[in-house]
Amino acid sequence: MRQIRAGLSLLVLALIPALALAQEAPQRGIEHVAGDLYRWQNGAHYGVLYVTDEGVLIGDTINAEASAWLSEQIAEQWGQPVKYVVYSHHHEDHASGGEVFADTATFVGHANGKKHFEEGSYSPAPSVTFEDRTKLQLGGKSIELIYSGRSHTDNLIVMRFPEERALFVVDVAATKRLPYRTFPGFFMDDASATFARMEMIDFDILVGGHGDIGTKQDMSDHFEYVRVLHRRVKEAIDNDVGPNDAQDQILMNEYAD
Repeated sequence: MRQIRAGLSLLVLALIPALALAQEAPQRGIEHVAGDLYRWQNGAHYGVLYVTDEGVLIGDTINAEASAWLSEQIAEQWGQPVKYVVYSHHHEDHASGGEVFADTATFVGHANGKKHFEEGSYSPAPSVTFEDRTKLQLGGKSIELIYSGRSHTDNLIVMRFPEERALFVVDVAATKRLPYRTFPGFFMDDASATFARMEMIDFDILVGGHGDIGTKQDMSDHFEYVRVLHRRVKEAIDNDVGPNDAQDQILMNEYAD
């Protein structure tokens, strides 16, 4: 028995470096979306690249290791400098690592997010900010940045690529994917107005910060799930249904797929 336990202990010790290596090397890649637009992956997180003959725009930097890898890929594949880094919002899992591109890039984000970056000290704060919407010009192409309103954060923006008819949306919507757990930090009472504002944007391709590439209908389906869930939870609260009973009763079976 002692020999078996010793053997198992050695096996576990041998596996630890391999497991650590697997955790340090998330799946990475770059895929073409349409026109000049690409999506890049670091594990379960995605950002976007807009590649022109005058330089590259990056939407979200994710973290320093991923950004260092991305910088090498951009140099090898296109040989263009990174001119803009656009933050979808201030959350560290999407916006770390911007310092990798600090030598060439201008950092852009919503006005409400600047203070969060300055407090967090995990990436350069945006030097160019806006309140409602703005446009960036690169390589003769236009990229629209639109404040979505309060929902996932108070500074979430979406990026519209008119020629590709695509919209980069992070965390507030995804293709056939549930919202994150308990909606941490979510401005639920403002969400309905935010959803309506986003559904007025003209696009066809939904490029998410998580999950698969989808369509505008996928975004609307995600929003409807949140609306239905919110309404049912509010009804439970109004009827004095306790949290445990509400969890048993609000099953959202129509979204089982």
